[in-house]
Amino acid sequence: MRNYKFRGKTDYGDWVYGTYIYTDNNKNNPFGNLIKPRHSIMAWFSGDWNMGGWAPVDVIPESVGQFTGMHDKNGKEIYEGDIVRLTIPDGSVRNFAVKWGKVERELKPLEGFDNTTPNVVEINGWIFEWNDEPLLPSVIDGVPDYTKMEVITNEYDVFYSMDKAIEDVAKLHDEMLEKGELDDIHGPYTI
Repeated sequence: MRNYKFRGKTDYGDWVYGTYIYTDNNKNNPFGNLIKPRHSIMAWFSGDWNMGGWAPVDVIPESVGQFTGMHDKNGKEIYEGDIVRLTIPDGSVRNFAVKWGKVERELKPLEGFDNTTPNVVEINGWIFEWNDEPLLPSVIDGVPDYTKMEVITNEYDVFYSMDKAIEDVAKLHDEMLEKGELDDIHGPYTI
């Protein structure tokens, strides 16, 4: 049976795992848009004296990713939005973004069949994107390639840290400007 599990990051920076819930309480709401839509993960909390329970935890919508059903070489679960690293037999290293997507492939009939026209098929599923090229998981010599990969980070944390760094630099710039440490706003220290 397939394990439908999601993860999302809270405003506090913690990852939570469980069932994804999106609620939009504004449907047929006579008061308009008073209630904002919520993105939540129904997660288990142990609580005091082992008397925990399930509770919805609000998460940042852009951070939500579904479990792919695959595990990396360390046994870590691979989620949509993860960035995985694979060392190729020639020693080069490639990083892949894990996404849900569609790949078109051309299937050619076996020799001896009357119809020699290739069929183009669309395959929907988990892909590993490398250099904007969607690649399907593959099996070589009976070993799935994702079992040779390692989860190194995820797209949300990478983009979030870049946004945070830009905010930090802008804040530092403003503080330096207020203190008079930047004489010329159009000089070399401007953003």
